[in-house]
Amino acid sequence: NNGYQRAYYSTLTNIATIYSKKGRTREARLLYQKVIDESKDIKQVANAYDNLGYYDNKASLSERLRFFQKAINIVLERENSNTDNFEIPTFDEATYSYYIEELTTYLSDMSGLLVNAYYLNQDLSYLHDALKTLRLFDQLISYLRYESNTEQSKLFWVSRGVNNYLLAVEVCYLLGDSEQAFYFMEKNKALLLQEGVKKLQVQLKSSVPKMLVEKEYDLHYNVQSLSEQFRNNSMSTKLRDDYYEATESYFNFMDSLKARYPEYVKVKSDVDIVSLKEGQQYFQSDESCFVEYILGNEKGYGIYIDEKEVKLFEISDVETLKKNITLLKSYISKPVLGIKELKSFNDAAFKTFNQLFPFQNALEKIKSRNLVIAADNNLLNFPFETLTVDTVSTLPQSYLIVNSEISYLQSVSAFRQINQKKNNPIRKILGIAPVKFQADSLIDLLGSGESMKVLENFSDSDVLLENNALKSQFFDRIDQYEILHINTHAGVEPNTQEPWIAFKNTKVTLSELYGIANQAELVILDACKTNSGITALGEGIMNLTRGFFYNGSKSVLASLWNVNEKSGSKIIQSFYKYLLEGYNKSKALQMAKIDYLENHQLTETLPYYWAGFTLTGSNKAVKLSSNKYWQMIVVCAISFILITVIVYFKRRKKSLDI
Repeated sequence: NNGYQRAYYSTLTNIATIYSKKGRTREARLLYQKVIDESKDIKQVANAYDNLGYYDNKASLSERLRFFQKAINIVLERENSNTDNFEIPTFDEATYSYYIEELTTYLSDMSGLLVNAYYLNQDLSYLHDALKTLRLFDQLISYLRYESNTEQSKLFWVSRGVNNYLLAVEVCYLLGDSEQAFYFMEKNKALLLQEGVKKLQVQLKSSVPKMLVEKEYDLHYNVQSLSEQFRNNSMSTKLRDDYYEATESYFNFMDSLKARYPEYVKVKSDVDIVSLKEGQQYFQSDESCFVEYILGNEKGYGIYIDEKEVKLFEISDVETLKKNITLLKSYISKPVLGIKELKSFNDAAFKTFNQLFPFQNALEKIKSRNLVIAADNNLLNFPFETLTVDTVSTLPQSYLIVNSEISYLQSVSAFRQINQKKNNPIRKILGIAPVKFQADSLIDLLGSGESMKVLENFSDSDVLLENNALKSQFFDRIDQYEILHINTHAGVEPNTQEPWIAFKNTKVTLSELYGIANQAELVILDACKTNSGITALGEGIMNLTRGFFYNGSKSVLASLWNVNEKSGSKIIQSFYKYLLEGYNKSKALQMAKIDYLENHQLTETLPYYWAGFTLTGSNKAVKLSSNKYWQMIVVCAISFILITVIVYFKRRKKSLDI
């Protein structure tokens, strides 16, 4: 029967694949050919051809290319499957195929072979065909992501595109095409974050009832939670049934929501990628420049943009770069380094700087500017300010932070999406510090209450301490303030790897942050490891910073490791001081860190003490006013009134005496 035949030929294909991986090409060919000759299943035959193209290194380049073309023709069910005049399918032709998911695999495999063919033959036509194939692959991945209903399945399709986006950038680099290289770099990052931000904005504009939005998030959260539980205990029939039931409920609800609010549902998948020309507009000022990276296991590329030029560059020796980044991450999280470790750190930091900024006059181009960085892969959660720009100066003077103010973006496209929301806070600053916690596992932070006193210097600020620092208070007030400053514990759940931040009575997880709108221009997460979380291919790190961007924040100052309480407090206080003086956020942070370095010596100048806080998002200045200013006005006003009264009574007394 058909079921038996499908199982039989699938088994032959699997055995042939094992033979291929072991280099037993002859046995593999015989089995693949048997599947091609005998199977009536289109997908099985196409897979056999694709495997021949992918694994058969003894076949000629043209033979392997024809195998891929044959696989594509078969799943497209073209009347003439001859590959002599093969044409890469159009998007419309591809989306009509019943085997669109298989087609993306075949396109991906073929594009890799086309790039290899270029290296062997130095024929540019192979690169042009590869780029055309990769563009179609990108369109199909976007289409499949659009058709997906859950974030988990969307993330799957995003991750499928990652390696091919790197390959596409490689092709663009070889062709000298900076514009398309920038597109693929941007497409490689934070698509789901953009969708989430856009969805929130549309929800606010289209007045979707809060009750329905909350129900959507509850259903979605339930699906994600049960999915994780079922993955960890796949033998449980109850968990399986609960998961399927929750998924069906979510899909049914989204269908009903789509019928009533189609734009709200549709916009989740409509992601606009910023063009290179549009990207340059964000960095037209001679005070700023931008570098974006895309990094794979063996190759990496970057693009530098300022008001005058665009430089697309290749990163050499990626393996060494990754080793040095890992080494540097271990060093910067240590409060003490020995003499040999210090030298090793300095050498690795200088080599890494040269690898990440390999273009001519790099230091001159970024010096005394706001250097904005969109990192990738191993570079995520690495503070570029700890790189050293020479090996001659003493360590504090050679840090990159002394030369450039630095901030980070998930991507320019995500940044544009975040900036489109107009925030209208009604108050200035909300500070929250539980100090002591109900959970026994969380130690008291007795110094946090003292450090929050800095907020008392600013007008229109509220501080919630101890029993007032509750989750409910935070949720009730989150959408009222321009600055949210939270001084507490943070971490990652060991089982689910989900980030959390603690209030007096409970923790708030990343999932709970999604969809809770706020008006913040700046969020300060004054806690340990608030930038920690799972790294998802194509999306970056699923951390608390992401959660605040998702719900409307314009920028987040967060920590990369367990920041030293004393030094961290000094840097935050200096940061506020420079904000008050009118400096933008990245400049204020740079000056706060330089102040710290200039006032400390030896071990205390190590990155562990000063580099933990990084700024992501908008660099716009925040206008603050001091309570002391208003106090002075009040004192002057009272003094003026008192003097006026005294003069009045003296004159009156004098007139009465006369």
